[in-house]
Amino acid sequence: MSTPRVVRADARDMACFLSALLLVALMAISFASLTSRAEAARHSPYTHAPDYSWVAGRIERSELEGGFWTIRYQKPGEKADAYGGHFVLHVTPAQGAALHAEAMVLVTGHVERNAVDIQMAGTAYRVRKIEPLNRP
Repeated sequence: MSTPRVVRADARDMACFLSALLLVALMAISFASLTSRAEAARHSPYTHAPDYSWVAGRIERSELEGGFWTIRYQKPGEKADAYGGHFVLHVTPAQGAALHAEAMVLVTGHVERNAVDIQMAGTAYRVRKIEPLNRP
């Protein structure tokens, strides 16, 4: 008759297991975030994440101060939030070339609270990705 074998995990094995578990959890959260962002934008073309990691709204172009793009993420006439309901978009030349005034888009990025530039038209928003917002 054989005796049961005792398996012991050392600290490295446990660390690897916990790292893998954390990675799976982060992937699930990221997928849920993408789904909720797309769903929120589908229901209202003017919306944003609680932390402003993404905003959805209408692109506007101003030719003042050399020209710049903004996004209005609150409905016209709605009481403005702390950022005035819009951001000045900091885009790459390629991103800027692909933008069209009045387009409805979903923008991923972050607020640049301490950014200083010549466009004194609102808070700067550093753009990571811009996606067209297809309305059904």
